[in-house]
Amino acid sequence: MDQLDSKMEKLEFGEWRIDRLLGSGAFGKVLLLSNKQTGEKIAVKKAHRDSVFSINNNWDKELEILLHLKHPGIVASLPVPLGLEALSHDAPILCMEYCNGGDLRQVLNKPINCCGIPEKDVLHILRDISSAVTYLHSVKVVHRDIKPENVVIQQTDEKNKYYKLIDLGMAKNLNKQSLCHTLVGTLQYLAPELFSCEKYNNTVDFWSLGIVIHECITGVRPFLPGQPPVDWMQHVERKTYNDICIYAHPDGEIIFSQKLFNENHLSSVMQILMEDWLKYMLDWNPAMRGRHQESDASHPPGPIVAFQILENILKTEVVSIFWVEGLALLSYAVTDDVTMETIHEWIERDTGINQRYQLLVLPRGGGPASGKSARQLLSFEEHGNVCLFSKVNNQSECKLTQVYPEFLEIMLANPRKEYEYRIQKRMWAQSVFFINHQTTLYRKLIHALKIHSTYMTVRASLLKQQIDYINGALRHAVSCHDVFTSSLKQDQQNYKLQSQRGGLPSCTLLEKWDKEEVTMQTKLAELQSKCSLLEQVVQSTVFSVAETAKLAGAFLAKPSDALDKYSQLALELYGDLQKRRTEQRQQLENNVAMTKIVVKVLKNRNQLFSDCFTQIRFSLIFSMLITFSAVEFKLYCY
Repeated sequence: MDQLDSKMEKLEFGEWRIDRLLGSGAFGKVLLLSNKQTGEKIAVKKAHRDSVFSINNNWDKELEILLHLKHPGIVASLPVPLGLEALSHDAPILCMEYCNGGDLRQVLNKPINCCGIPEKDVLHILRDISSAVTYLHSVKVVHRDIKPENVVIQQTDEKNKYYKLIDLGMAKNLNKQSLCHTLVGTLQYLAPELFSCEKYNNTVDFWSLGIVIHECITGVRPFLPGQPPVDWMQHVERKTYNDICIYAHPDGEIIFSQKLFNENHLSSVMQILMEDWLKYMLDWNPAMRGRHQESDASHPPGPIVAFQILENILKTEVVSIFWVEGLALLSYAVTDDVTMETIHEWIERDTGINQRYQLLVLPRGGGPASGKSARQLLSFEEHGNVCLFSKVNNQSECKLTQVYPEFLEIMLANPRKEYEYRIQKRMWAQSVFFINHQTTLYRKLIHALKIHSTYMTVRASLLKQQIDYINGALRHAVSCHDVFTSSLKQDQQNYKLQSQRGGLPSCTLLEKWDKEEVTMQTKLAELQSKCSLLEQVVQSTVFSVAETAKLAGAFLAKPSDALDKYSQLALELYGDLQKRRTEQRQQLENNVAMTKIVVKVLKNRNQLFSDCFTQIRFSLIFSMLITFSAVEFKLYCY
């Protein structure tokens, strides 16, 4: 059990027991309590004795408001259970539902999330928290303190979780002086107007939500993270409407950007949509925040549209296709009206690969149905990416582009140069992202080889089935010809006897039948010859495919985690950086340790990628043999 306040005289209150301290802040501390009889768990927030809430006459009124808020995205406030009244003898307490998944700050602090969290989690947070904020504003409540620490996670099972807001209305009745006093440590998320004497409204929550979402996407706050508000505010005040990010370059230059950092986990489709949405949320002018920009400044502000835009974003369905030769992920928004033909057109536009030479392979080794909606690709997302191969590129070499994140490239240019903590932290974060990205790319290449090998084997099997069907049909034709020949001989014998007995001669008819029999015999012989040649081609192709599949299988049987150890080393090094004490963070440090890991990754990556590409190329070559065999098959059949 965590060390609790020494002033607490006991740890049990009737049926309830204090299990541990969940967290603490300027207002007080949050305790986890469990019921000894039922096992039920609740969170209890206890204000400090001398905090503003302990002496605020509006505490009971505020608590009453919180008890009436009902929304799945808001942590429910609970009546104080019997026996816990004694816990509030010296300061107010607030009982809430317990969320077992921790808070968003804990998630963002994980080294693996140093450049943001996965897209599906970003959208999940947006869906839950934006709904909660919209609800609060509909009942005239402004949160005023939206930050990662105030977003908690309720994990119901391995797959399902919910994000919820806490500390609702805590700043509702505070004046400006007490607000600045009680929100120490959270100023980085406050809207600019809260630092001045201006009046403010619910758009302060827009700003805070935008800051939180930017951090979820990129791992850092958008405006000069690491600097106090008094420093970054003067720069933010000068930003244009389109600027959603301001950061300090290692050389000291302050850069204004209209784009998210490329080091994130969003698809290209979602990145564009989120960049546009963040412009609405991070508008310096509170009167225009969340609204369309008016070209004429004299016009009154229009209605708030940010949440309607967000609703449309959350409805967007995105298909991601791994372009093997380009080592890139192509992303497209799809609807019922987008067909596979449209997808092929977009791919040609983005890659330069002619539609005739595009090969799309589904995660289970099949191909998409042409002429149908591209939404069919969505059903395979959980099994891995759809892969794009080029049918005409038969080179076996892997051509890797040497493109590095901005801060990483500067670090590699001079590893021994010393930087202040916040710059070094960004360099190392981009290093972790780069290394993990290379690891992910290698896994995608392995996946591409696996599904193409399956695709090739399935096609060879289908070709074998077709030749077996043709051989069966040929045997049937031979049997029919034998019956016809036997019948013809019998008829010829009968007509000969008929003629000998004085019947009418049928020389013309007999000659016609003889010619037909000769023609059929000739065609049947030609067909047998063609089928024999075709069978040889198919057998040779099937054998070659089987051998290639064996080689691919042997390659796939090897461990594919060669880069994983470097990812782990980089994460551990970044974690150690995060743990540096305050005095250590004041010292300049070089980047030799992280550079060594990056260099090792680059050396190993080149060989690993090249070997995997070679296997993929072999697989593609024999896949083309199947295509040629199929063409010959059609020609012979014709």
